[in-house]
This record gives sequence, C-alpha cells and structure tokens, in this order.
Amino acid sequence: MTVRRKTLLIIAITCLGLVVMLYAASRSFLLGGFIKLEQAFAQENVQRVLNALDQDFAAIDRFTYDRASTGEMYEGVSPLAPEVIHWLVGKDSSGTTQTRRFNFIFVIDSSGRIVASRGHDLTTMQVMAPPESLKSHISISDTLLRSAALNGKTAGVLLLPEGPMLVVCRPILKPNGEGPARGFILSGRYLEPPGDLSGLEKTTNFSLSVHRMEGESLPDDFADARRHLSAQAKIYVRSIDASVLGGYALLYDIYGNPALILKVEMPRRIYRQGQVSQLYFVASLGIAGLVFAIAVMLLLEKSVMSRLSGLNTSVASIASSGDVSGRLHCAGSDEISHLGSAINRMLESLQLSQKQKQQTEDRYRAFMNNIPAIASIKDRDGRILYINEPLSRIYQIKFEDVLGKTGYHWLPPETAERIRLHDQEVLSTKRLMQFEEVVATPDGIPHHWLAFRFPIEGSDGELFVGTVAVDITRRKHAEAELQQAKEMAEAANRAKSEFLANMSHEIRTPLNGVVGMTALALGTDLTPEQQEYLETVKLSADSLLTVINDILDFSKIEAGKIDFEMIDFDIRETMEMTMKTLAFRADEKGLELLCDISPEVPEAIQGDSTRLRQVVINNLVGNAIKFTDKGEVALKLVVIESEDKDRLLHFTVSDTGVGIPVEKQKSIFEPFTQADTSTTRKYGGTGLGLSISIRLVQMMHGKMWLESEPAAERSFTSQFLWSLLGNL
Repeated sequence: MTVRRKTLLIIAITCLGLVVMLYAASRSFLLGGFIKLEQAFAQENVQRVLNALDQDFAAIDRFTYDRASTGEMYEGVSPLAPEVIHWLVGKDSSGTTQTRRFNFIFVIDSSGRIVASRGHDLTTMQVMAPPESLKSHISISDTLLRSAALNGKTAGVLLLPEGPMLVVCRPILKPNGEGPARGFILSGRYLEPPGDLSGLEKTTNFSLSVHRMEGESLPDDFADARRHLSAQAKIYVRSIDASVLGGYALLYDIYGNPALILKVEMPRRIYRQGQVSQLYFVASLGIAGLVFAIAVMLLLEKSVMSRLSGLNTSVASIASSGDVSGRLHCAGSDEISHLGSAINRMLESLQLSQKQKQQTEDRYRAFMNNIPAIASIKDRDGRILYINEPLSRIYQIKFEDVLGKTGYHWLPPETAERIRLHDQEVLSTKRLMQFEEVVATPDGIPHHWLAFRFPIEGSDGELFVGTVAVDITRRKHAEAELQQAKEMAEAANRAKSEFLANMSHEIRTPLNGVVGMTALALGTDLTPEQQEYLETVKLSADSLLTVINDILDFSKIEAGKIDFEMIDFDIRETMEMTMKTLAFRADEKGLELLCDISPEVPEAIQGDSTRLRQVVINNLVGNAIKFTDKGEVALKLVVIESEDKDRLLHFTVSDTGVGIPVEKQKSIFEPFTQADTSTTRKYGGTGLGLSISIRLVQMMHGKMWLESEPAAERSFTSQFLWSLLGNL
C-alpha cells in the first residue's frame, strides 16, 4: 500500500472516528438533553393524571359532604324518613342524575347498620347489588368508618376482589359541622374501566392502566416501576419502546398503604424530535468532516505526497541503476528536504564504503592470487564456492566451470573421496586440521600438498571449509634423498663399525701372542740390554692392546651389540680391589690415591661389575692418575635420592691435575676428542675413553658429567649416577 493510500485511509478513519465520537457526544449531550426534557415532561403529565384523579376524589367528596351535612339528613337518618331517601338516592332503583355517576351509595346509621343503599352498573346502566366484599368493610370497627368518625372523612382506594374502588366516607353531622355523628354516607366508584380511569383517559388524552402492588405476576415494566417507586420517589418514568413512554405512580388505599401502580402511556414526541435533531447534527458533521478530509488531503498532496513521490522516484532510479554517485534534489527546509539531505549523505557514505570494499576485495584477490599456495572455500556438501588463481593454473580449471560443483567433477574419484573425508572431519571437529595429500595434475605428475583445512562460520551460522595448501613436492623429494643418504651413511657406518670390530679382533689375536711371548721372554735370563728391549716391546704391546680394546668397545656400542651382565657383586670389594691395581701407578708418580665409600652404600648390588670397573677405574681413575703430576686422586661413593624418590649411587672421581678449559668441556665426551689436540701434546691416547664411559653409564640407566677449574685445588671432577635398580 502506498503512502498516499495510507494517508487517505488514515484521514478517512480519523474523520470517521471523529464523526462517531461526535455522534456519541451528541447522543450523550444533545439527545440526552431531549431525554431529560422528555422525562420532566412525562413527570408533569403523570402529575396531571394524579391531579385529575384527585379532582375525581374531590367531586366524590363534595357529593358525599353535601349529603352528609344537611339538617334533613341529620334529623332524618334514624329512623330514615322516606323523603330523605328519595332526596338522597332517588325514588326508585334508577336513582338520580348525581347517583348514577357512582357505582354504590350507602347510608349507615351510627351503629354501622346500612339503612339505605343503591348500586349502579356504569357500563349497562343497570341496578346491581352491593358486593359482600364491600359490605364487610362497613363496620364501626373498620378503619373505613372509624377514620371518618375521627378525622371527619375517609378517602382512598379500597381493594376489592371485584376491582379497586375509589371510596369517600363522611360522617352525618349538623350543617355547622357539630355532632355527634348520627351515621355515615359512603360513596364509591370502580377505578378500572368503565370506571374512573375511562373518565381520566378522556380528560388527559392518555392511555391509563393500573396493577395491584402485591401481584406476583406483574408485567416487566410494572415490576421495574415497583422497584423504583417509594414514598420519596412518587413518580417513575421509563421508555416502553421507541415510540411510547411510560409514567408510573403509586396509589394508596384507605389504610395509607401503597395499593396500586398507575401507568400512564405517552407518545415520545420530544424523543423523536431529538432523534431528528441529532440526525441533522450528525449529517452536518459528516458533510463538514468530508469537506475537511478533502481539504486536508489536497494540502497533504501538494505539500507532502507529491514531494515524497518525487523522492521515491529518484531513490528508485538510483537503486535500479546501482549508481550510488547519483544525488537527490529536494528543495525546502522542512523534514522532507532534510530526509533528502540525509539520503544524499547516506549515498556518499555508501559510495565511500563501496570504494573501500572494492579496494579490500582487490587487495584480498591480489593476495590470494599471489600467495605461494592454492586456496579454496567449499560448503558443507563439498560444493566449491571459491578457488584462487594458483589452483586454477596448476590444475587447469576455470572458476566458472567448477563453481557449485564438487571435487568429483575434476579429480580422480579416490582423491575426491579422500578430500571429502578430510573436509567432513574438519566440519565435525570444528577445528584447524593439517593433512598431507597427494593430488596429481592433469599431466599425471603427482604433487605433494601440506593442506591446512579449517572451519569458517558464515553470518547466518552456516559452516564452510577453507583450505590453504602449500606445495611440498620438492621438500618430499629432498626428504627422500636425505633419507636415502642417511640410510647409505648408516650402512657405511655399520660397515665401518663391523670393519673396526673385525680388524680389532684380528689384530688383538696375534697381539695377544706377542704380549704373551714377550712376558715369557722376560722370564728368561736376559742381558740388561735385551731386558730393556723386551720391556719396551711389552709396554708398546700393552698400549696397543688398550687402544684396540677401546676401538672394539666403541664399535660394539656403535653397532648396538654390547651386552651387560646382571649379577650380584660386592661393590666395596670391587672398588677397593680395583683401586689397589692402580696404586702402583699412583705411587710411581708420587700421588696419593684415596677411596671413600659411604657407610649407607650397600655391600651387595646387582649389575655388570666388569663394565663398572671399566668406567670408574680404567677410565676415570686411570685418566686422573694420567693427567695428575702431583697431589691426589680420590674416589668417593655415596647414596642419594632422586626427585622420583629412587635411590642412586653417586660416584665422584676428583684429582688435582691440569684440568680442562671451559671451551673444551662440551666436546670432551665426543669420540676421538682430547683437550689438547696439538702435535706437541704431553699426554697421548685415542680420545675414546670418556666417550665409551658416558655411553656405558647411559646404557646402565645413569648419567655422567664433569666439573673442571684449571689451576684450582680440585682442577677436575668427573661424576656419574648409577641406579641401584631396586636392590636396596
């Protein structure tokens, strides 16, 4: 719906609402005023009827009073003279002109006895007998006569089974009003038609009716009137229908009690006049509202609608063309012109935003097309939404050809299935994952890719799979070549180790013969010169045998073929006996050789005692004696507890020798390495002792390290830990 139609609808609804509201107001105020006027006028009419009824009572009273206050009546009532009867009620049953206006006339003596009476049917104009119900009230003890005797008159409605009756009773007194009363005259007339109400209808020109108060089946309007009428509210007015108004009043009996409800039906002329006036008023309002609506619509059309329509046309033109550089032209300084200015500012911001967005997209596209990797974005069903130029170039596909398609359209089925499984894994875990994938190019050359796949959540919560893959084909080839070279190097190293082991074994066998024969020769009678020569040969052979043994051990370690014994031995005895074998060498150099074993060290432990002696005595203590010219060499053994609560043996070998510089300490445990590598070095050796020792210690679940400070009191300290393996 257009704004013009909405405005027209709003104006129509507003005018209609205004008319309805004014109609309601006119009904409340204008018609309400007529209704109030009608109510007041109706109450006046009801009062007129009551006044007319009072006049009837007065006429009956005058007739009764005139007959009861004459001397003839006073003197001739008891006994009642015939001439008095003729004067009062006529000579025969037809009565007189005055008596024919009443239904009943009674002459009653002072004892309450009826001395004369006449009954007349006003409808048939025939004589009728007084009803017994009326006679039952003619008694000195009845209120009808007693009230007349006391008050001089009784007037009111008397409810009889035959119908309600208007009665007046006067005492018979002297003309001057003096007594005593010699009797009573009672006059009565039925109220219902053709009684007194018929005369009242002719007098007032209103339709009249009555109902008894005590009736149980009263009509609805009489029942409603009975609820509203009281001593204070003597008249009640209500509408019977749109054309008739009902007025209600109470009529009291001779006892002073409400006996009848009088209903007066009146035409609603004032109400109809009010309706006509209201109709004219509403019609005038409708015409005025229509004129007002047309005027407002014309003004809005000229000042608002046409300008809004032009503004809408301009905006629609810019939107259809997509050219945000266009601008609106809206003259004036009101809200519509301000709206046009705001739209122009919005277009400027949109133009700037589009420019920035285009620049961002260009940078992004340039970045993605120039990175040394292929990239793609797929939805959760594997359909391609984006690929960069490297992917398009390497696999010779066009983005337009694969857009919205899966990998099965351009990849081998097994490769496409493997990639699909990888994508599903990323979607299910919702985290970055790394895969190595091999995807052949169209020319059949396999390419190795290190693919990073990651979930991407769209603005609407939909998940996509992003992929960035780096070509690692060259790296894979290099790794393969490196692995091949490594395997060749390892094979060569194994061959070298086997060669060294075999050579050491082959050399050591004849060398053992040389050492043995030399020892036997030294046991014979020799000249001093021969003795010296053979001792030199033996020393050289022993040195060569030590070197060969080190090379053989190192080869076994390199080949991983060295074995360890697990036997029980006495650590104290082993250390002390082995130290004794070195005591001679230490004594020759004037060194003090110490062995300190802590009391908590157990006597029996389990392990390889031969390898332990090789490490502690032959290498560490032997090297300490070798590199120490003066002072002492000490072996210390204690039990310590590791961080894991394991109990360990802590071996410490210290000496006062030359020490090792700091820059040499890191390489001292490497094979074939010595602190002094010069050709003029003082101390010889192969440089395998410490390398063999640290590897043996590590293979026996221990660790080894050194602390050295040249020129200090303790210049070199080598330590290692050896697990007791649960033997404590």
